[in-house]
Amino acid sequence: MKVVATIPSQSLTADGGKDVNFIILVALAVVGFLVFLIGLFNLLLLIIGLVIIAVAAVYYIIAPKNTFNVGISAIGQGSRVSINSSGSKAEGTQSQLIGILPMGDVGTGPTRVCRNCHTIVTDTSATFCSTCGGRL
Repeated sequence: MKVVATIPSQSLTADGGKDVNFIILVALAVVGFLVFLIGLFNLLLLIIGLVIIAVAAVYYIIAPKNTFNVGISAIGQGSRVSINSSGSKAEGTQSQLIGILPMGDVGTGPTRVCRNCHTIVTDTSATFCSTCGGRL
């Protein structure tokens, strides 16, 4: 992950490469190429090989990037930290960061993390996330 933008004491944005499983990508490309070579003698296999190679290309093109955003805002004597991530590497980084951040007592109970948007929810009576509306 590479930090692409930062505002001291306010935000940090990092981007990583595409979130692609290279084993799947290489397997699709190799199988597609082999079927294509065999298909030089059979039109149906030639078309199937081209489709498999096209699927590998589309898989790589539409794969999302790993992105990681941290926002910090002052609240009274403390701070609110908002962390958003997408992609497997970014979500691993988010889990590590949440594990080392000290959580202050806001008087509403233990914190929970939304499964959808990964926002920290401190209201123990909440059933839905106040940020994304997803079920906790």
